[in-house]
Amino acid sequence: DILIQVAMRLRASMDGYSTVCRIGADEFAYLYPMVFSEEQAAEKSRMLIEILSAPYDVGERTARLSASAGCSLFYSGDETTEILINKAETALYHAKRSGRGRVVVYTREMEEAAKRVTRIEQALRRAVSAGEVEPHFQPIVDLNTRRTIGFETLARWTDRDLGTVPPSVFIPIAEERGI
Repeated sequence: DILIQVAMRLRASMDGYSTVCRIGADEFAYLYPMVFSEEQAAEKSRMLIEILSAPYDVGERTARLSASAGCSLFYSGDETTEILINKAETALYHAKRSGRGRVVVYTREMEEAAKRVTRIEQALRRAVSAGEVEPHFQPIVDLNTRRTIGFETLARWTDRDLGTVPPSVFIPIAEERGI
């Protein structure tokens, strides 16, 4: 089973200070208590990605997995384990959106961006329910005959608190969140 091989590789890569645990179907938390900088965290994560990306024996075949990493650092006594994991998950989300094999270290800007997306999502759900996302029709013109041959429907949304929200912002959120 590949999952067992992944766990064995993670365990083999541990030093005397590290801890590894499974936190999701295909997600693991790897704790490095002796890492003091973003550069160290990123370097250790790149090493893990390399280890996990090597071929796996699956019966008579081999398989390759891709991995991404999200890192969060413990800066003060204010962070709980839950907060650190949430920050690492936020960074992991950004890493996965950036492509396979990426390492992203959590920043406060990510948290602000996540909060903004959540605000937009909540407002968009209300707007859709209230019929506030408006269709605008743009003609499609045949340049040879100069006749209108159809219309393209564009979505437009102005929120009372957020103002005009560009389609390039709210449409990806709607698609990702199933609105």
